[in-house]
Amino acid sequence: LDPSDAEAYYELGLVYLAAGQKQKAIGIYSKLKVLDPGAAEIVKRLAEK
Repeated sequence: LDPSDAEAYYELGLVYLAAGQKQKAIGIYSKLKVLDPGAAEIVKRLAEK
């Protein structure tokens, strides 16, 4: 995983969510928000699911 690739973090978070691993997804999305502050709205919408 490229530590500067925000899209990769987003996709990995989706994988964790699909696998029922919400805490891991939260950790990944925390990193994503640092890499891409504009992704905060996407993360917020996913958290509502």
